Amino acid sequence: MARTNHLLVKFNHSLIDKYFDFYILTTNGNYIKRGAYVLDKPVEKLKALSLAYENGKNAFIMFKKDAISKSYLNNEIEDEITKIDKISSSEIKDYILFRLFLYSLNNYESDEMSFNNLAGKLFIYSSSWMSRNRKSFMALNVDVDQQMNLKAEATTFTCLSLFNDKVKKDFTLSKYEFAANNALKRVLHFNDENSVFIRKPLYNSKAEIPFLDLSDLKKKTTKVYYLYFVLGLLKEKYSTFIEFNYDEIAIVNSIDKIKDKDFLDKAISEIKDCKINIVNLLKEQEYLNDFLELKDYFTKVFTKVSISDELNKECLNIVCLHNKEYYSEKGYKDPYKDFRRDMVVQCITYEDSVNRIINNNEAIFNTIIKELAIKNEIINTMHFYVDDWESYHFEKNYVFGKEKDGILYFMKVNPKGEFAFFKKLDDFTKFKDSEIEECSKILSSYKGKEKVVVSDCQSNMVLISRTNMYCIPNDGVFEKGNISRSKESRTENLSGIADINLFDYSGEIYFNSGIIGPGMKYAIPKASLLYKTDIISGNNIFVELLNTLSVSFVKYKSFTVLPYPFKYINEFINLL
Repeated sequence: MARTNHLLVKFNHSLIDKYFDFYILTTNGNYIKRGAYVLDKPVEKLKALSLAYENGKNAFIMFKKDAISKSYLNNEIEDEITKIDKISSSEIKDYILFRLFLYSLNNYESDEMSFNNLAGKLFIYSSSWMSRNRKSFMALNVDVDQQMNLKAEATTFTCLSLFNDKVKKDFTLSKYEFAANNALKRVLHFNDENSVFIRKPLYNSKAEIPFLDLSDLKKKTTKVYYLYFVLGLLKEKYSTFIEFNYDEIAIVNSIDKIKDKDFLDKAISEIKDCKINIVNLLKEQEYLNDFLELKDYFTKVFTKVSISDELNKECLNIVCLHNKEYYSEKGYKDPYKDFRRDMVVQCITYEDSVNRIINNNEAIFNTIIKELAIKNEIINTMHFYVDDWESYHFEKNYVFGKEKDGILYFMKVNPKGEFAFFKKLDDFTKFKDSEIEECSKILSSYKGKEKVVVSDCQSNMVLISRTNMYCIPNDGVFEKGNISRSKESRTENLSGIADINLFDYSGEIYFNSGIIGPGMKYAIPKASLLYKTDIISGNNIFVELLNTLSVSFVKYKSFTVLPYPFKYINEFINLL
């Protein structure tokens, strides 16, 4: 069995209502704006224990029993909210009630850490997360979703002075400064932009806190550790009001080895006779050395390499440029928008890649090569070469489909690895291919985030949906020294976290792609979300496609999270 982030929760409502009061605030507008002062004022000024925002028109406030009256609360909130009602705990949805107790930990602080209930969320801040120039810092948002799945998401607060006037004037952005106790406090008026922060990264850079690290020195600086730490405080403080346990899930099959260790050789072989055209759109002199290092590497690997200011349809193009957020922030035109979509182009964005070029150029260069090969297959050959599809010994065609922005996209693959793409803009026309049309009907009926469909063209079809569930180690790992990464240790400590796993959860099939077990590193950067498979017709054919996740060319030196034809569909969409 593997432990998951899904919580099984029970509330003692009668006891809760004896010690706490709850109010629901409903706006007269379409929704409560996340930047509205009402989302911080009750906690800051009225000394509420916590406030939890529900997507839409409602926010909920928790007070100690008889700490405040409805009339006084109504007068303090004034005209920002049209209606305030006092309610019992049993009238509140379980996930909202759990959030209220969770967020009430906002008064916790230590020498290194403080908790903050800001804008209806709980943020953990550690002094070690402040940048060296003190212009930005990370925070960790700890929460539960509507299904009672624990979440820990890193976010960035950035100094207001670093943004342009358009961002500074955005009244929906809450502005915060540090109080004397290292806690964050909302401010409406301020004199110094250098001391005020907003929850927004510069150029859309991502905050990163590792999911798990098995080394003794780093294991208590990870998301899983903080989850256990926060939930431990919650249990310690409110065990008479709430009972909760971590749900478990059964593993029925696992794959621990990558299938395509030679994918890079295949990728190089596929494009070795092609012309490589490297284009530098980073005009700033400071980026020149990074570009030259990229050029030198490809000159050594390929014989036909040219440097140009323009893309060339007869070549495989590598383009160095900034990411779209950079051009937007600067008010410059994004050159990517003018690229032709009928040629092979691999973009290298400075903001997303430069540190990897400096610290691990092998990884980024090899990624460029395999991405060029994949795009070449999509545009020119329509055949899998980076991976040998025939090695799976499939005896039938497969259809893979997904929806994006209202458009349906499909890829049909035959046993030889030859493929074709199809798309449809609306539900008023039909695909000529009857098998794709059947998949289209299903995908149209089950539209939603991260839902994809797979059919074997023999009356068997499954719908795959991403969930917010993932596996977590037992909390005992944080009391041990360095954790062994042997197979026995992975089974004991990292069940469901390492390897590709097929799960049975209450009779339904789930799967995930964890970190590769053999030779794994100490650090596990991200949680591996579980995907659910729903049988639409026939049998659950995903079981026979499980090995298509064991390739490492989609995510360099990592398993892929979905059958890899979806990688090709995504690239096909980007070409349109």
